[in-house]
Amino acid sequence: MCRGNGPGPDAGSRPQALAIISATPAAPAFLGEMAPLGAGSRSATVRCSGAVFTAVLPPDALETVVNELHFFTRCLCRQFADRLREANQLIKDYQRQNALQADLVVKQPGQTIFKAGDPAANLFQLVEGVVRLETPAGQKSFTAAQLPDGFLDPGPFFRNAPCESTAVAETTAMLVAISNQSMKAVVRRYPQLLIGLYREKT
Repeated sequence: MCRGNGPGPDAGSRPQALAIISATPAAPAFLGEMAPLGAGSRSATVRCSGAVFTAVLPPDALETVVNELHFFTRCLCRQFADRLREANQLIKDYQRQNALQADLVVKQPGQTIFKAGDPAANLFQLVEGVVRLETPAGQKSFTAAQLPDGFLDPGPFFRNAPCESTAVAETTAMLVAISNQSMKAVVRRYPQLLIGLYREKT
């Protein structure tokens, strides 16, 4: 079973495989049962990968199957349960990919947040306080409002490169530390941040 990626067959997009369905006489499978139960329009294309024997039922026959053919009703219910379980897993995977793995960090005046040359394993977002960024070219102090979305030197985090500056808390600083495992979630939530970094490099 597959679904196209684009707006239509002329868009030149390749179909996206959604599922591979197999069946036996002892464990039959239903195809296209959602259309008669819903709006009546197909949402996917089904292709055979081998020799297949099918029984074609008119849309109104599904009610007869449910009411009178209990073996097929159990198969249909089992199939619905499997699809619901798959849908729940897809939702969980999507939520995990889009969830920010973040920790609250509080630094006292004079404490170092990160050092130049250290791996940029976390992206730090300043929430409250004043932080000083030190580079070979000089140093400058920032509040959250003076930083892009409050992020401290985000370039190395996205490039998986060492930190280019040292960050030191000048006052008590409250920050959010986002793990690099959440990079996709950061990109989705802050696309302008990545666009701004790209423009700086070009």
